[in-house]
Amino acid sequence: MNRKTILWIGFILLLFLIVCCLVFKAKKIQRQRQPATSGLQVEKVTPTTKTPVQGGVKPPTQKTEKLSAFLATHQISFRPNASQIDEKARKILDVVADTLRMKGPLHLLVVGHADASGSSGLNQTLSVQRAQAVADYLKQKGLANVTFEIIGKGSSEPVGENATREGRRQNRRVELIVKGE
Repeated sequence: MNRKTILWIGFILLLFLIVCCLVFKAKKIQRQRQPATSGLQVEKVTPTTKTPVQGGVKPPTQKTEKLSAFLATHQISFRPNASQIDEKARKILDVVADTLRMKGPLHLLVVGHADASGSSGLNQTLSVQRAQAVADYLKQKGLANVTFEIIGKGSSEPVGENATREGRRQNRRVELIVKGE
């Protein structure tokens, strides 16, 4: 090979490396963007420090939009007639606890819900038990800056159709609402 061929090969390799770096950066930016919908509400937007990924659950990076988007895509849900927190919900609550720990004094409303299966009395009790289970779990995570208020809504505020299995699953949930200082 002559010198001109070697220079062309070097130039092509350099272009390939530049393109790879740009693609990697674009994918990293795309992963950081999540649509902000409902879920956890915080009154102020405050940047947070980065938290490592826990058990495959990527933590939020800003308190308002990111926590809202995070909980909109990571629902705290329960099995039928149960108030035990499963492993998936624990991972979500671990991320929430780590994020809330970095904030000043907060008041957290923990609102439990149930599907329409069973009596209204049973659903009311179950929704309170679910909210209490979530609050107890978060308290164990050392949130000294947070006061908790437990609310049970029974089956009065469904988000899904109780006529379908998926709708009932969506209704067996706990919602978190954060009030600032």
